[in-house]
Amino acid sequence: MAGPNPSASFPDFIPFMDWYGTWGGTVGWPTDRGPCSQQDIPGRPGESYGGIWASPGLFELKDDMWGQPYFTHERNHWDFDYDTWKPRGKASPYHWALWKRDRLVALEAQVEGRVTLLDRKCAGRELLLNFRTEAGGCIRAELIKGVNVAHKAESSPIEGYSFSECDPLCGDSLSRPVTWRGKGGLSALKDQNVLVRLHLVKASAFAYAI
Repeated sequence: MAGPNPSASFPDFIPFMDWYGTWGGTVGWPTDRGPCSQQDIPGRPGESYGGIWASPGLFELKDDMWGQPYFTHERNHWDFDYDTWKPRGKASPYHWALWKRDRLVALEAQVEGRVTLLDRKCAGRELLLNFRTEAGGCIRAELIKGVNVAHKAESSPIEGYSFSECDPLCGDSLSRPVTWRGKGGLSALKDQNVLVRLHLVKASAFAYAI
């Protein structure tokens, strides 16, 4: 890597496990669109227990969204009436935690950064990028021949696929082709191991395919 390194953006809580603890007030579920519907956990008089119980997986929804059902409860993990085999307290209705497709984690540059990704065998079609940029931001990509080892930041790009030749990507897209001087075809690199190096300016990169 060279220059400021983009940071990985992970949710505050592991999204595929039950989470519980002691707190007061409102809990939020971190998603690609910010905290989803928040549910106040009142707790019983004099107590402030609560927890989140999530489903064990994601669901593909319409409009390129992923969702995970969850509900909140005013009891904590061990607060259970074993005589009646029922939990004490009240549960919320089910809610959806929502993400856009392939956006559970991101490489993010709040100002500017570069990162070289691990090599992948090129399918010979296009480099597709799932990304989002802020105002004044952009992403460029260059390709490097891969040899199954880490490359130093100064490794030379493949001719015709450098940052200087890359058309900048701006906006918000789940799958936009990267082009170099208007051309994006990678047939000449089919079945070759290729590394992708990204230059991010006020941008987040979530996923790619090559």
